[in-house]
Amino acid sequence: MEKYRFGSRSADFLIRRQFGVYFGAVCTTPAGIWAVVNTNSLIDRALFTGTVAPVEHDCESTENRMAHRTANWTPAVLHRRGSLP
Repeated sequence: MEKYRFGSRSADFLIRRQFGVYFGAVCTTPAGIWAVVNTNSLIDRALFTGTVAPVEHDCESTENRMAHRTANWTPAVLHRRGSLP
């Protein structure tokens, strides 16, 4: 798993480059660590039946991004092992 940061550098996006798979993202906010998972990357992805809604965050300020993530992502605890984030 490799970490990638886009221009705002406000989150680490977790990618398996050899397979071309985006796994999820992690960010640290004043309220703690938050994460989101790409359920399509999971073996049991059929268990997740929520509606997908495309979003555009390019024009958001970093403050608004963090507020959005705190409201919509899940609280997370990171366990580091080897090169995994």
